[in-house]
Amino acid sequence: MPDGGGEEFILLVPETAGNQAVLLAESIRSIIEQYHFQTIGQVTCSFGVAEFSLGKTKGELLAELNQALTTSKNNGRNSVSLYTKEA
Repeated sequence: MPDGGGEEFILLVPETAGNQAVLLAESIRSIIEQYHFQTIGQVTCSFGVAEFSLGKTKGELLAELNQALTTSKNNGRNSVSLYTKEA
C-alpha cells in the first residue's frame, strides 16, 4: 500500500499536562494499530504532542505540534513525540 501521507487532526485536551497527553496519544495509537480494518487492514499513526501555556500564540503552538509530529515521522512513524524546546 503506498504511503499517502494520511490526514492530520488536532485533539485539544484541556487541563492535561504534556506527559498525560502523551499517554493518551500512545493509547489511541496502540488501539488503532491493533485494529484490523475490514477494507484496508492495519493502519498506523504518528502523533505530535505540545503543551499550551499562557502567552503562547496559536501559531507557536501549531509550530511546536508540527515539530513533534515530524520527530515521530523521522523516528520511523507509528510513534508519539512530545515537543521539547531545544537548548
